[in-house]
Amino acid sequence: ISGTSYFQKILLAVPPTQWYWGIYHFADGSIATYMQAFMGRNMLRDNWLKTELKKPSMSIFRDIFVYHAPSGRVFEGHDVVVEPKKMGGNLYEHKVCGGGKNFTFTLNAKAYAHACWSFEKCIGILPICSTFKYNEYPAVIEKLELKTDKGDKIVLEHGWGNMENSWGFLL
Repeated sequence: ISGTSYFQKILLAVPPTQWYWGIYHFADGSIATYMQAFMGRNMLRDNWLKTELKKPSMSIFRDIFVYHAPSGRVFEGHDVVVEPKKMGGNLYEHKVCGGGKNFTFTLNAKAYAHACWSFEKCIGILPICSTFKYNEYPAVIEKLELKTDKGDKIVLEHGWGNMENSWGFLL
């Protein structure tokens, strides 16, 4: 048996930040993952406002990691911008760009299924509740393109994995 996998354990601190995250595996053994945790107007989604997901307002943490198996090279950085785009129904795509020391990258990931975990907590004795939603999407990367400042270009296509987004808050 050969291949790659990941295991995940989610611990939800209160109040949680929102995030965009993705991890993808490629047939050649390469792996790509990105993360952008942030605070912004998505906190109000499903908590009194029906806002759409947008680019994050204030990033708290950003990270990109790409392992290119054929060359054995690792690319890590902290310049990541995730732009969610609704595709229809409950499905999203993530347009992601950024880079790190000596490289830049772009990728486009599209969801093909959706699962949602919804948490609701009443606020003390008040007649209102706060809501937080954690969404997981099995997804594919059509193409990840990485360019080094030395002129090298790495293209990874047809990656399979997961992407996530979250919104709301719990008090």
